[in-house]
Amino acid sequence: MDDSDITLNRQIGVEAIRPGCYRSVVNPTRMGKLSSTAFGGNLLAIAVNSTYQTVSHLHHLYSICGHFLRPATTDRKLICEVQNVRDTRSFQTRVVRVSQEADDGSMRACLVASADFHVEEPASMVTYSVLPQSSDSATPVSVNTENSAHHGYGLYKYIEKFTDVQPILFQEGDTDRIPETAPSVISSERFRVRGPLESQAEELSA
Repeated sequence: MDDSDITLNRQIGVEAIRPGCYRSVVNPTRMGKLSSTAFGGNLLAIAVNSTYQTVSHLHHLYSICGHFLRPATTDRKLICEVQNVRDTRSFQTRVVRVSQEADDGSMRACLVASADFHVEEPASMVTYSVLPQSSDSATPVSVNTENSAHHGYGLYKYIEKFTDVQPILFQEGDTDRIPETAPSVISSERFRVRGPLESQAEELSA
């Protein structure tokens, strides 16, 4: 399959090798052209998706804390080993080690993370007297993305392979809500995933 045909759910997808061990469906990707190493967010997404395969469907990702140990390369798949640390009525905790096979056959750890999953509560812990309001007055506009700033800079060159990015233009009056201490240049974009995400594991990984 050509790289341009890879959707986001495949890029963050995993397949089981054996119980507690998973492999990325495709090689990790770079996010831009300034570095030859894999995008760290791709590693974290694979880690989240792997841990999701080992928990109850009643539990949902609550928090994750990880440490990058070394860069990953884009010419080979990622291997995730998931350790079951805790299973209680409220929480399930997993530690995941994301590695790649080196040229000499050894496994080189790239990321170690701890993920907590919490059972869905019967009622929300937060009750609003008045529901929070969100402004949707800003209008997304179509632009020539070939000339956009992130294309020219190259830091996020490949983001549009997975998402549709549309800048948002502020309407008259919107700027009144911007704090005086805010930077003089403010940009805002909307991101929409190209293609479906079919499970909560994929949604949270993305």
